[in-house]
Amino acid sequence: MGVTLGHNLSYTWRSIFYAKMIIKEGFRWKVGSGAEIRVWNEPWLRLESNLYLETRIIDALSGSWNPSLIHQLFCPRDANAILRFPIIDPYTMDERVWRFANSENYMVN
Repeated sequence: MGVTLGHNLSYTWRSIFYAKMIIKEGFRWKVGSGAEIRVWNEPWLRLESNLYLETRIIDALSGSWNPSLIHQLFCPRDANAILRFPIIDPYTMDERVWRFANSENYMVN
């Protein structure tokens, strides 16, 4: 989750916030073990434009997993776990839900 600006921030804090965004756009990873890099979500490719991976593991036409690609990309444990994961609706945005709830609805007391 990202941090957003609140209300009534000083000029200094607002400047720091926007400077952070500019710096983040300019950084690249130096790859070692790769353990720290979220390869699907961070800009790490060395290309002139779009530094993010574009490989999709859900087939756009069928709306289901692409099993052959998943088995090529991931170790057997991860591939099997991914393929067991249900795709609710491939045409909607992904969203975070509480994993301990039986439904998507939950309350905090």
